Amino acid sequence: MKLAILTFHCAVNCGAMLQAWALKTVLERMGHSVEFPDWERDCRTTRWNSRPHISLLRFKQFLLQWAKWIIKTLSSLGIDDRLWARYKSFRHRFLPERFYDVKTFPERYDGVVVGSDQVWCPAVIPESKVGLFLGEGFADQVPMIAYAASLGDKPLDEADRTRLRKAAKNLKAISVREELVQQELGSDISSKVVLDPTLLLTAEDYQAIRYPWRPKRPYLFVYTLRVTPFVYKTAKRLSKRLGIDLIIAPCYQGRWWQNPRGLTYGLSPDRLVNYMAQADYLLVYSFHGTAFSVIFGKPFLSLRMDTLAEAQHSRPANLLRQVGLLDRLVTSEISEDEMLARLQAPFSVDYHEKLAALREDSLTWLKQVVEKMEAVNQA
Repeated sequence: MKLAILTFHCAVNCGAMLQAWALKTVLERMGHSVEFPDWERDCRTTRWNSRPHISLLRFKQFLLQWAKWIIKTLSSLGIDDRLWARYKSFRHRFLPERFYDVKTFPERYDGVVVGSDQVWCPAVIPESKVGLFLGEGFADQVPMIAYAASLGDKPLDEADRTRLRKAAKNLKAISVREELVQQELGSDISSKVVLDPTLLLTAEDYQAIRYPWRPKRPYLFVYTLRVTPFVYKTAKRLSKRLGIDLIIAPCYQGRWWQNPRGLTYGLSPDRLVNYMAQADYLLVYSFHGTAFSVIFGKPFLSLRMDTLAEAQHSRPANLLRQVGLLDRLVTSEISEDEMLARLQAPFSVDYHEKLAALREDSLTWLKQVVEKMEAVNQA
């Protein structure tokens, strides 16, 4: 069967690309042909279209903004270009895409899978593309399912909730990544909580995309979307007390101007997998960073800026609770001594059996609903 995956496959985010690759890999192992409709032709905001414009600005303000833009541009030259080149290379090698026209979906595909990540989060999806991820206009013409769909961490407002529930009734089957999405869908719409696609694969599976780099010394690897003072100071202190090297690789920061010293720039999905697979310790500040920490089984801490009570409702907390590792979730309320003790302590439970059971359950659900789509097409 020829399937389309609708997800953030071209986002400048390692987790987004890796969950897309993982879902594609799983579906291909089931014997299906998979491609990604290119829902965003230009996924990049270039330095040139972010330059200041003179309209509505006083001349002094205009000169000041131009000066800031020039400094930012010069500080990202080389670094930013290398980052984009590596992401583009990964996408072209592992995420086959085609330019889409929703009207052609019924002729092009036998089924559509709305992939994981925050595909139903209004704060993340461009307003012009919301209907695409909800299947509006085509879900009644081609079989469509949702796998591990997420809303992020916050509930929807009433208008978005109404729109989601109306669109969801046209989907053939729905699975979600967090219980929050189930609550927003309501009890009258059947849905199942499953694992993010990255967790459907094992550490051995990711060998196929690892970048060939070997460290010279033991190191603490830090993966975060952006380096905040809390993350930076915590990482520096912990690596010093552990007596090992420190590698900090932010996902979004691609320039040295106004950034802390010592960051590793030019991250890409294959490099992230390799850094995490070979690290001695992991410090992560993202959902997918937490997911890969669990996959590779390295001593890790999942950081949150919230209070401990608020962090309990986050997406990383939801995952850690599923596998019995909630003690690995830490916030600024936790002392440095306690963080170090948790980082060096053995895992409180043997989570591998729980993870294997959750993986099998999620794979079974996905296989069954895809087989039903295939049966509908054959009929």
